[in-house]
Amino acid sequence: MDNGTTIRSATLKQIKALPETACAGCPNAIWHRILKGKKEELRVFCLLMHALIDEPLSACDGTQIFPKM
Repeated sequence: MDNGTTIRSATLKQIKALPETACAGCPNAIWHRILKGKKEELRVFCLLMHALIDEPLSACDGTQIFPKM
């Protein structure tokens, strides 16, 4: 998915295909890979909503809000 945002996540850079979600290029997304049995899954935590995002988002205002570091 190319939404014009640079992928900053080291976790996402390690996988072959980016997930089709607005979270893929979001500076507020924390990505992690988990093992469920023998299958690996990708999960994302939103720093703004303080929540795990379980479904792909087609759009989110959080992609325009940059974290203060």
